[in-house]
Amino acid sequence: MKKNNCCSMALILMLALAVTYCTGCCGIFNDFLNPVSQNGKINNPEDTPAGSSETSAGNAADTKETGAREPMRLKIYADPKIPAQTAKQVISYFKKSINEYNEGVGADKNANSAAIDGFDADSSKEDTAIGGVDEDKGPGDTSIGSVGEDKSANGTAIDGFDAVYEKSSADFAFEFVSAEESGNLKGPVYFAPVVSFYSLAEEISWSDLKDLWKGKRETIKDIEGNEIAINLVLDSETLKVLLMILGECNVKNLSIKGPDEIKASVAADVNVLSIVPFDQIVKEYKVLSIDGKSILDKNITFEQYPLSGGIEISVSNNVTNNVIYNNFKKILDRNFDNSELSNRSQDDMVSILITGVTALTRQVADRMDRKGILYPAEKILDTLLDADITHISNEVSFVEDCYAAKPNTMVFCSKPEYMQLLEYIDTDVLELTGNHMNDYGSKWFDYTLDIYDMAGIDYFGGGRNLEDAQKAATFDIGGYKFAFLGANTFGPSSVWATDSTSGAAPINTLDAAQQEKDMQKYEEMIKKLKSEGYNVIFTFQYLETYSYSPTGQQVKDFERMADAGAV
Repeated sequence: MKKNNCCSMALILMLALAVTYCTGCCGIFNDFLNPVSQNGKINNPEDTPAGSSETSAGNAADTKETGAREPMRLKIYADPKIPAQTAKQVISYFKKSINEYNEGVGADKNANSAAIDGFDADSSKEDTAIGGVDEDKGPGDTSIGSVGEDKSANGTAIDGFDAVYEKSSADFAFEFVSAEESGNLKGPVYFAPVVSFYSLAEEISWSDLKDLWKGKRETIKDIEGNEIAINLVLDSETLKVLLMILGECNVKNLSIKGPDEIKASVAADVNVLSIVPFDQIVKEYKVLSIDGKSILDKNITFEQYPLSGGIEISVSNNVTNNVIYNNFKKILDRNFDNSELSNRSQDDMVSILITGVTALTRQVADRMDRKGILYPAEKILDTLLDADITHISNEVSFVEDCYAAKPNTMVFCSKPEYMQLLEYIDTDVLELTGNHMNDYGSKWFDYTLDIYDMAGIDYFGGGRNLEDAQKAATFDIGGYKFAFLGANTFGPSSVWATDSTSGAAPINTLDAAQQEKDMQKYEEMIKKLKSEGYNVIFTFQYLETYSYSPTGQQVKDFERMADAGAV
């Protein structure tokens, strides 16, 4: 572990790293490119057209004859700042694109040209033939799927590629740029500012984060408006990429550590902030939003999230209007768009929205009666609908002829028609651990469960009897399994389910021995569900505390469930 207490030390270290890194990165590209330059072929000679001519942009590509053509070679430039592993992948996808292109034009000299697989052979909008312009059609009106009436015409194959070390000399250039610099990134990589789970910080503005990086500020604000002094902790590989996204680093309190050390530092100190790759986010971290945008939002893109960067592919002006190069660029773009360069995939994300306690009664009921049943969701509907699983903890039962808007009461009920609101927001799972579930007796709890069953909404933390109340609500979202469990520790005892009456799932805090027995039961349930492949989410209904920080008992109880395997 090395701690840099002054910016100059950090910059000296990074200069040394950059020299070593750039040398290594160029070496990686040379490992791939030199063999190509020496033999004039791509890796699979049998897939490559015969001939040894080193034709490049503006040579064979500009030939207007419709017969067989000499193979051409491409010149590529790869920014030496591209991370080493990414550099290998870039070359791999480039080679793959050449092979697919050559298969499309018919790399066998005795074979007729063919369409590039995946493009519309019937397109009529400025399509062009891989093997040449269809002489029977007007200018610019040719087909990717056809090379015209001359069935002996062959497409121009790509014989390989050579590395050049000046972007201006290249046909294709690959550079790593920040999301702010480009709107067309391939394989974007995302980074997240993270703090301790117990920190009261929730978000940071992009301008404040840049000022922190540049050494213009040393604090961030928490949700109460307090300034928190920050110590920035990074790993060396992340720092290399962030230098390309954020520029020169002038952080005064910067430490360079390994990933495991970073996790321990963040977990132990609310003054530590780290910036980690998206795929290194762990449950010990609280992820800060940037300008209200969270990287955990499944649908967010690099255009909306500035702490990201990726590969930008540029094409030389000499070949942008060339038919053959444009067709090859389509294949190249397709392969990079479908690549595994990014560290974040929407297909591997599941969004779960867990709300606080909902009570459709008193002042809320009064507003609903005056402004409409759907009124409470009007401004938050999109957020609620966006999640894969929307959780609502509804702690009030439905009662016929209920005076829901009754003021100055602690005995709660909701009108049955208020169920429209829960259906409107597409509730997926209902938590029933609330301490007001039996305010009007278990009869109306049963009535409420009938309504939920008719709506097809699963529930947990409460039920028709003790067994039903303690069961888990389970989901499978794209192969990812989730289970919800919950219990009521607050009471009163009249709200707890029994073997024969409905109510909330209990943790009996009135009897120490029974309380421990209840806790152990849930620990065993969590372990079993986890062994079955579920990510278990456990909730407690506690006594209200008017503090942002958890109480000591809350920390103790939740840590027990986490140790059992809950997320």
